[in-house]
Amino acid sequence: MTASYRLCAIALSLLMLATTAWAHRQPGVVSRIEWSQDDQALHITHRLHAHDAVRLLSDGIALDSVDGLARIAIHVETRFALTTERDDQPMALEMIGAENDGDDVYVYQQLSLNTPPVAVQVASRLLDELRDTANTLVFVVEDETHSVVGPPSKDWRIVGAAK
Repeated sequence: MTASYRLCAIALSLLMLATTAWAHRQPGVVSRIEWSQDDQALHITHRLHAHDAVRLLSDGIALDSVDGLARIAIHVETRFALTTERDDQPMALEMIGAENDGDDVYVYQQLSLNTPPVAVQVASRLLDELRDTANTLVFVVEDETHSVVGPPSKDWRIVGAAK
């Protein structure tokens, strides 16, 4: 009997720790930038946790509505940029759309180019409104066999990901 009480106490403690850890989830966004030789374009996918996306809307608009997804897409469009080091002007990213899969919201952009870019700066301020400590992770996919977190070479730089 004592062993079963001990086991129950351990299980209950672990459950309480898991609940506490979930309650303190830090806001974060993952952006993936990938060159498509077939399309001659950079494909950019941003993944935000649905809870963070709802907090960005902050005015009661449902995330699963067309208006909610459009507002999240506009939010991404105004706070994510690729620039070249030569002219420091944002490249004209095309907004493809956004979708909600329940736990996460995906926002899709692309940039049509004749050749893959060589020197690019990535500026991401997607969750600045939520917290100063929001995580921003950028994956730059160099080819089909591997991807890297952050810049794939010295010519790519991640800028503006943290305050």
